[in-house]
Amino acid sequence: MGFRFCQQYNRRPEFRKLCDTIRTHFQQSQKYSQQMYSVNFQLPETQALHLETRLVQLDTAIAMELWQEAFKAVEDIHAFTTISKKTPRPQQLASYYSKVALVFWKAGNYVFHATTVLKLYVLHREQKKNITHAELSRLSTKALLSILSIPLPTPRTQIDEHLETEETTNEKQKRLTSLLSLQQIPTRASLIRDMIKQGVLNFVYPELKNMYEWLEVEFNPLKLSKKMEESIDFIEKLAQPEYSQYMPALRDVTVVRLLQQISQVYRTIELKRFIDLAPAIDKHRLEKIIVNAAKNNDVQVRIEHKAKALTFGTDLNLSTGQPSDNQMASKSSVLQKMPNEQIRNQLMAISRSVYASMEIINEKGNKERNDKLKQDIARTYYRDEVNQRKEILRRRELIERYKEEKETESRNKLREREIVSRHQEDERVKEDENRRKAEQARRKAEAALEREKEEHRLNMKIAIDKLRESEIGRRIVELIGDEELFKYDPDSLNSLHIDAVIKHSREQKEKLKVQYKKVDYFVRALHEAEVPLISQLSETESQRRREIQQSERENAIERRERLKRMEDDKSAFLQSIRGQRHEDFMAKKKEFEQRLSVVRQQRLEQI
Repeated sequence: MGFRFCQQYNRRPEFRKLCDTIRTHFQQSQKYSQQMYSVNFQLPETQALHLETRLVQLDTAIAMELWQEAFKAVEDIHAFTTISKKTPRPQQLASYYSKVALVFWKAGNYVFHATTVLKLYVLHREQKKNITHAELSRLSTKALLSILSIPLPTPRTQIDEHLETEETTNEKQKRLTSLLSLQQIPTRASLIRDMIKQGVLNFVYPELKNMYEWLEVEFNPLKLSKKMEESIDFIEKLAQPEYSQYMPALRDVTVVRLLQQISQVYRTIELKRFIDLAPAIDKHRLEKIIVNAAKNNDVQVRIEHKAKALTFGTDLNLSTGQPSDNQMASKSSVLQKMPNEQIRNQLMAISRSVYASMEIINEKGNKERNDKLKQDIARTYYRDEVNQRKEILRRRELIERYKEEKETESRNKLREREIVSRHQEDERVKEDENRRKAEQARRKAEAALEREKEEHRLNMKIAIDKLRESEIGRRIVELIGDEELFKYDPDSLNSLHIDAVIKHSREQKEKLKVQYKKVDYFVRALHEAEVPLISQLSETESQRRREIQQSERENAIERRERLKRMEDDKSAFLQSIRGQRHEDFMAKKKEFEQRLSVVRQQRLEQI
């Protein structure tokens, strides 16, 4: 996540700090590896996670173009694999070599870039069983181009030329060699030999098979650039970025090789003629290549600007030293010795000639001297034979005695080592027992702590579920969150709930007070607004009521006048009804009184 964040937002300082932190943690883990709870880098899970982290770190550094951090990541991966003593899986190793090759290419270290590409080719060929011919052709072509594009001689930056001594350069080369698990520092010549040994030329594109022959074997300065340009044009037509990156370096190597071959044939050549023979390259770049070749004593050449020509091998006092590794590997650059090289060996040739002449002149005297010397040797041998035999026997006895003493000493040392080993084994067993007991105690403590955590989590789950039963509790859960609530204890959660309830009640009261006041003002405003309306409504209602009453009175008077004509009939009807009802009443009264007297008489009799 940290690497992805730094890459997404281009946080380069933070990425460097993160890499330094990881590196520091790893070093601290190594420093305290003997402690009880230290990290065990021998565990497969630990190795896999650490290696995966370093590979992601390397990927991120390459994506962010932080090549210094990428190289540090490569060193970290090598240090980790050295400590863990475990070879990564072939897939991881192939990915690692691809990234290391890119880092070396960006650093301008063409030799180690080519070495890594060749190791990648060998790894695929040996480990990948179902490798296709197209993939094998791609890898072999890249290996061929990377090796042939190694400059002649290997260039150095201006900073390296001023700051690096031969000792620091060798130390740097050995350091890079160890990163690739090599025994010797690779060179262009050794890489070419390894390339031929691994059969790289058998799988490259047919159009590129002759590139090695023309550049390293054949001697034909007039056709060298033309043949190389044909191969370079074919590579450019492939439109593969992994091939195209080698084109400028291949042209530079072609120029240096052309310069070496021409120096074997010509003493002076016109600059225009040389440009025609050279590959298509900028004139300033061409001049820089010539100057660098002369500066490194790779070719004794001088640019005569006045004569517009190149002059070769004119300084007889110049010593080019031993032939370089590249020149020894290349058969195409040496046709004959240069004049300065012939001068360097002239004194030895004269000495050999003088010695041979003396042997021929004094042949008879030399024969007599040799015969006398043989006789003297024979007499000396026979005279000292007995003494020499005794000396030999004495030496043999001394040797035997010395062997016996050494064997006794060896047995004693072996016995002491066994005692020390047993003691160390006992100490180790005790340490293992103590470590086991401590580990057992730690596990018990962790189990107890885990049970306590589980019990706490269960209690908190019950408390949270109970808290969800109320509206306020649900609001607390939504506000704080389940995971944060599990960090509380039940008492704290209960106190939190009570505080929330009190706060909610207080807030509700405050809200009600405000609401009451608002309603008060609103009702008062309504009353003030409805007074004129009520007055108007009252007047309207009074007027309507008066009109209704007046209408009802008029209707009642009219009805009275209408019913007034039936008053006599009503009186007669009522009179008849009253008379009939009175007679019935009197009859029933009389009957009642008779029953009453009978009942009374019966009661009296009972008494």
